[in-house]
Amino acid sequence: MTKIICLAMLILVSAGCATPERRIRRYPVEFALLSPEHQELVQEGEIALGLPSTGVRLALGGPRRVFTRYSDAGVTHIWSYGRTDRSRSQKWVTVTSPDGQRHRVSVDEHTHREVETLRVEFREGVVVAFERLNR
Repeated sequence: MTKIICLAMLILVSAGCATPERRIRRYPVEFALLSPEHQELVQEGEIALGLPSTGVRLALGGPRRVFTRYSDAGVTHIWSYGRTDRSRSQKWVTVTSPDGQRHRVSVDEHTHREVETLRVEFREGVVVAFERLNR
């Protein structure tokens, strides 16, 4: 029973941060510190150059991956966002039973593929570049 309650609470907490509106309600101080222009972007779930990392987190949520780039220009941090594409297909395979007979059986195949859709680059905690995947 305790495991079920913990799982339910975990689902509620993660669902509670699924939209910019919910993240703003959860972190009102961070939102209030943003400029009015940045607040408007965050409410729309959008980002722009000059937006602080707290604004990006409010607008988009946490990144899937974080990279650090070291270059002549200095150190930048890159947040990666994406989605998981799932597909299901059915395949027929031949199996041999213990008595040596061969049988054709249907097998479900599930695949998951991560697709990076957005990279946001920060220098000193502020967005200096971002890239969106074009289809």
